[in-house]
Amino acid sequence: MGYQEGTTEHNQVPFRDRTMGYQGGTTEHNEVAFRDRTMGYQGSTTEHNQVAFRDRTMGYQEGTTEHNQVAIRDRTMGYQEGTTEHNQVAIRDRTMGYQGGTTEHNQVAIRDRTMGYQEGTTEHNQVAFRDRTMEYQGGTTEHNQVAFRDRTMEYQEGTTEHNQVAFRDRTMGYQGGTTEHNQVAFRDRTMGYQGGTTEHNQVAFRDRTMEYQGGTTEHNQVAFRDRTMGYQGGTTEHNQVAFRDRTMGYQGGTTEHNQVAFRDRTMGYQGGTTEHNQVAIRDRTMGYQEGTTEHNQVAFRDRTMGYQGGTAEYNQVAFRDRTMGYQEGTTEHNQVAFRDRTMEYQGGTTEHNQVAFRDRTMEYQGGTTEHNQVAFRDRAMGYQGGTTEHNQVAFRDRAMGYQGGTTEHNQVAFRDRAMEYQGGTTEHNQVAFRDRAMEYQGGTTEHNQVAFRDRTMEYQGGTTEHNQVAFRDRAMEYQGGTTEHNQVAFRDRAMGYQGGTTEHNQVAFRDRTMGYQGGTTEHNQVAFRDRTT
Repeated sequence: MGYQEGTTEHNQVPFRDRTMGYQGGTTEHNEVAFRDRTMGYQGSTTEHNQVAFRDRTMGYQEGTTEHNQVAIRDRTMGYQEGTTEHNQVAIRDRTMGYQGGTTEHNQVAIRDRTMGYQEGTTEHNQVAFRDRTMEYQGGTTEHNQVAFRDRTMEYQEGTTEHNQVAFRDRTMGYQGGTTEHNQVAFRDRTMGYQGGTTEHNQVAFRDRTMEYQGGTTEHNQVAFRDRTMGYQGGTTEHNQVAFRDRTMGYQGGTTEHNQVAFRDRTMGYQGGTTEHNQVAIRDRTMGYQEGTTEHNQVAFRDRTMGYQGGTAEYNQVAFRDRTMGYQEGTTEHNQVAFRDRTMEYQGGTTEHNQVAFRDRTMEYQGGTTEHNQVAFRDRAMGYQGGTTEHNQVAFRDRAMGYQGGTTEHNQVAFRDRAMEYQGGTTEHNQVAFRDRAMEYQGGTTEHNQVAFRDRTMEYQGGTTEHNQVAFRDRAMEYQGGTTEHNQVAFRDRAMGYQGGTTEHNQVAFRDRTMGYQGGTTEHNQVAFRDRTT
């Protein structure tokens, strides 16, 4: 080690060896400030069990990490300066080119090739952005809202309030004004809307075909008139629409309870009854015949869909079209069971707002998705069977080639070209992984820890416990063993450490310069011997 001067405080070791070449600096609170061939660390100070570092892939320089956070820069991210606060990361990579700015409250202010974000501040888990299509500039997003401008909309200034969107695009040419209570006041080429106020989730409008003018829409209704419908005056009540147009030739009758009874050239609707916000239809493309629609559903068949028989229940749609070729089956609870050219879905059941699917890229087959999850497989992922639980995703793609296994508690078990992860189980927001550099295989990660192996470390098997790291790299060639209580058992070319056990924040070691052999270090001590000492 050729150790010279310096002071170790609180179970720490300032050191330098051939592989690490450590010089000066001070480590505090069971931390290690270091530099090795792979990391080339220089100066700086690590605080609160954190590590400020720089390696070949990251080239980190200066900066300070606070509260278990990491300010980073690597080839892909090229991070420079800045400060990360509260478990957040301010980043810049090739695609994002992030520069300066501050991320607050688990948010990310970003800029990428498509978005070209610059300056600005994100507040309350929101994102202020600008991309090629939107070219966002300045402004402030408040309360989970988005103020934006894109090529089609050219939005400028203004303020969005209470989950609303004030906008203007080529077709709508919206300008100024204020949107209130989740409503939209608008004007476009076809509608030419101007001024006015929308109230209570309603829309007052006018377009070329409708030429709507003045008046007020009340209670989620629409009063209208257009060329095809020639609607005039009158009042629509209770979310209903009374109408007649050239194509529909509707006459007399009454629409009740948010329903529409109609017939047009393309639909040739005749007789029958629509109930409870439903529509029984038949047109040239759909050729619907008989049957009954219930509870805000639509049973249908058209040229592209060729639907036949079956029953749609609870705001669902059972269907089949040329691209989907859907046949029989039942959709339940606001779900959609489907199959198309790209997906070729067959049989199976979707439950609880989920989608079981298979397409050319995914080729999904059978299986069951539960609780707002998606079990899938595509060309890149080739996923097969398995079960996803609790808003998680078990997956495999070309890069990851994931197969089987189970993800639990908002975690992701994965494998990609770099990682080639296989099987195993991730628990409690942890990640068990293996990549080209790490080639991790099997094992189990517990309590927000990471067991790993990379080109420099080549870690294999073993178990990490209590925020510790068992490792082996070119310099250290660590193999097996167990790390306990924030300790590190190691061996490197300079130290040639083998076997043994480290206890209570201590380090038993031997290197070429120290020739240390066997023995046990106890209670925050260091037994050592080197050429200089």
